[in-house]
Amino acid sequence: MLKEIIDLKLLSQKLTSIKGVLVHGPAGIGKSHLIHSVIGPLNLKVIRVTPSHLISGDQFDKIKQAFKQSVESHILWFEEIDFIAKSKDKDLFYGFLEELD
Repeated sequence: MLKEIIDLKLLSQKLTSIKGVLVHGPAGIGKSHLIHSVIGPLNLKVIRVTPSHLISGDQFDKIKQAFKQSVESHILWFEEIDFIAKSKDKDLFYGFLEELD
């Protein structure tokens, strides 16, 4: 299903209503492997944001930068997105939601 969404959305521009895909599940079930196996052969530009990337400096500014870069990119990938939701910095969480909108 993920490959079909990427094929239709990015490569043929036919799915205009889909803004993104959330791949979720418990740790260790292969979510990252799934993403790599689907997007790897397509040679798409990917911006990957990890918790370690967000720890230092202005976290919200880094998220805004990632979304700005994603305009030129095909895929914006937040690894362990629960880091943002569980953050004690509620401005980070609300800022993330604002950027999603």
